Amino acid sequence: MLTKKEMELERLDAARTQGEWKACNGGKCRCKQVWAQDYPIAKVEHGEWGDTYPALRKTGDELNQKVEAYIEHIPYGEISEDVATANAIFIAACSTAVPRLLADIKTLRELLSDAWTEYACHAPGCLGDFGRPCDCGYEEWLEDAKAATGEEPVEEKRL
Repeated sequence: MLTKKEMELERLDAARTQGEWKACNGGKCRCKQVWAQDYPIAKVEHGEWGDTYPALRKTGDELNQKVEAYIEHIPYGEISEDVATANAIFIAACSTAVPRLLADIKTLRELLSDAWTEYACHAPGCLGDFGRPCDCGYEEWLEDAKAATGEEPVEEKRL
């Protein structure tokens, strides 16, 4: 059983480029690309980042004015090479780690559910000691009630 967020991760994993991903040259390459098999699938930002767009400006004196195109850059921040390398390696590692972790979550939740069903105390209102038989006296109560009435007592269902 998975949560909604975990099911969304499972859906995204199924829709992504399949196979193991690698950071270019183990993350050491200046390109900071993440590759799947033999082609790049992502590029990790590094250095100064922000918005870049084409712009026009006037140059020259009043008699010889010209308009020239240039690229305007508005910086918002900077990502260090070390952080960018770690980001590329982490993104690549997720290609195998996420499916494995989701499978482990499913398995562990199933095991926990089975263990709870097998070992939990079934007395109404008693949770007992997880993983060990409970000594709350419920089993003796059932026997005493059956002996006194000659009938099986009705057990309350726990949620």
